[in-house]
Amino acid sequence: MLFSIHPDRSGLLQFPIPAPPLEAIAGGRSTPDSPSPPTVLVIEGDARVCHQIATALQNQGYQIAEAISAERGLELARQMSPEIVLLDSGLSDNLACCQELQRSRSVKRPHSAPGIFLLNETEDSQWLDCAFDLGIVDVIDKPIHEVVLIRRIKRWWEGKQQLQQLSEANQELQRLAGIDRLTQVANRHYFDEALEREVRQMQRSGTPLSLILMDIDYFKRYNDRYGHLQGDRCLQQIARGIQQAVRRPQDVVARYGGEEFAAILPQTDANGAVTVARQIRHQIQKLAIPHLDSDVSEFITLSLGITCAFPEEHCSACQLIQAADRGLYRAKEQGRDRLENYDESYDGEPSILILPKLP
Repeated sequence: MLFSIHPDRSGLLQFPIPAPPLEAIAGGRSTPDSPSPPTVLVIEGDARVCHQIATALQNQGYQIAEAISAERGLELARQMSPEIVLLDSGLSDNLACCQELQRSRSVKRPHSAPGIFLLNETEDSQWLDCAFDLGIVDVIDKPIHEVVLIRRIKRWWEGKQQLQQLSEANQELQRLAGIDRLTQVANRHYFDEALEREVRQMQRSGTPLSLILMDIDYFKRYNDRYGHLQGDRCLQQIARGIQQAVRRPQDVVARYGGEEFAAILPQTDANGAVTVARQIRHQIQKLAIPHLDSDVSEFITLSLGITCAFPEEHCSACQLIQAADRGLYRAKEQGRDRLENYDESYDGEPSILILPKLP
């Protein structure tokens, strides 16, 4: 049987109309394969109506908390962080309660404020407009019809879940779009965007920014001798080795192109960049990947160029890359597998820092 909840009348009014089970109307209780139902906080000044609403929702599998005052409702909201709040418009401090519900939840989880449904018994359109401005998602007029209540909640919750899934899918697509499929580090497109972003951040924060460009020595010879499949495995090992040396969350390791890699090091001065470069070379030496056709070692080695910029230099991302690339070129000129002892400042550009070859 269908029923309506009347705050000013006794009991439940029965309508002698055959109806399908509420599970069928509202979509049924959650199953092991469906998402868990949301937690619902009912803030209703009439204790009997509050309990009737809670019972109706509990029968659909919702987790329920009840409060008959705004003060108690806010206390429960802070404790349980409900996904949905049913708020009585008849409470004297309803708008303040609505505002506080939005604020307190947003502090903890900025992107997951509760869906506030107003249990309405007013015809004041200006008041309702103000309530919507404060963030309510829907209005359910009193007397409350159970099927309408359940349908509205279910429809909003499913829509929110779908938007969340879509957002997560888009985030994953963006992540995958920025990943080099072979090495699983950032790709060139992501590198370009990240470097531009970090240059702007450098100007705002007033902290240095370093960039390391790396090239695998005699990699064409390696491919010719060991084959391209082994070359791919080598690239994967090198990428993992670099990642083990560049460990901070804000740092970016990228495949710059072919056998070239790059590391963006925010808030890192020249000395810090040198330390990271040494750690990279150490990790690659530990891999001990055989390379019998190299002119500098029996194992795979890297040549590295380092550049460091400071905010006052007003350099661009392009200038940073050019400076690091010059450093890499000089390292190759001087025999590869090294960072050469060179320090030169270009007019309006960051310095190239190349250190002596490590033992």
